[in-house]
Amino acid sequence: MPKASKGRPVLLSDEMQQGKQAQQEQCTSCAAGTLSRDRVSTALWRGDDLVVIEDIPALVCTRCGERYFEDETAMALDLMRAGKGAEGSPARTLSVPVYAYAPQGRGREEQT
Repeated sequence: MPKASKGRPVLLSDEMQQGKQAQQEQCTSCAAGTLSRDRVSTALWRGDDLVVIEDIPALVCTRCGERYFEDETAMALDLMRAGKGAEGSPARTLSVPVYAYAPQGRGREEQT
């Protein structure tokens, strides 16, 4: 059973790596959900640039959404965060809106 959570790397059993789960693995974060193979996306900062990585293999808790990554996947994500491993042109570019923080019920002019 995976021992790490919060997106940290875990070593998956041979059955889990081959997609042949003899029994449902239980989430170690919430202890109530089961883990299911999925593909996820994540965003990370490289200096001032926000980069989105898609189609990452992971085990995801069906209850709380906690993600578990194989060691190799976690290392590849760390290299991408460091600016290595994602060479070439991006698959696509997204436009992302940026908002200034404003507590609910207060406009910008009231924050001064």
